[in-house]
Amino acid sequence: MLEFGGDTCFGSLVWCCKITKPCWLRDGALNTIGLSDVEYMKLKKQLAEYLLDNARIPVNESH
Repeated sequence: MLEFGGDTCFGSLVWCCKITKPCWLRDGALNTIGLSDVEYMKLKKQLAEYLLDNARIPVNESH
């Protein structure tokens, strides 16, 4: 769901701020796709955890 948001600052909800910062572009994108603030933050957390978990894998052990 975070891939959407073509009208946001950087063209995707992936790059948008947390819900605690006001942003009418992000909020508009969330309303358009029907994603709640809670769901948005849950997806952002899952993405961050995935990136951090996979960033710890040494290059020679990557897929």
